[in-house]
Amino acid sequence: MGIKSRNRGKYYEREAVHFWRTLGYEGARRSQQYAGGVDSADITGGPASFHIEVKGGQNLPDVYGAIDQVRRDAGPMKIPLCMLKRKNREWVFVIPYEHIDFVTRCVEHYVKEQRPQGHAS
Repeated sequence: MGIKSRNRGKYYEREAVHFWRTLGYEGARRSQQYAGGVDSADITGGPASFHIEVKGGQNLPDVYGAIDQVRRDAGPMKIPLCMLKRKNREWVFVIPYEHIDFVTRCVEHYVKEQRPQGHAS
């Protein structure tokens, strides 16, 4: 990997850290990068249930290749999450289909808990 590519990766990882911190994950930070694997997510200190990989640039990599990587690296106890960002665009999140049921149920539970008493769904 060339220096420009590494610097671009660091830039988007720093942007991702900022994103998570604005959501209240003050401990979010770039992790130490070695050779991939369960302990080598791009971002740590964010949502604990997720293994987060960041991909960004003008030309995004193959989405399926990115999700294959994060799926391999996440291990059995984390939900693989790939954060994608093209230059001057918003973040896009990719989660493999086998985890979407769990994620949507968590969101539904959270929304239900936040709804004031007496309000219908």
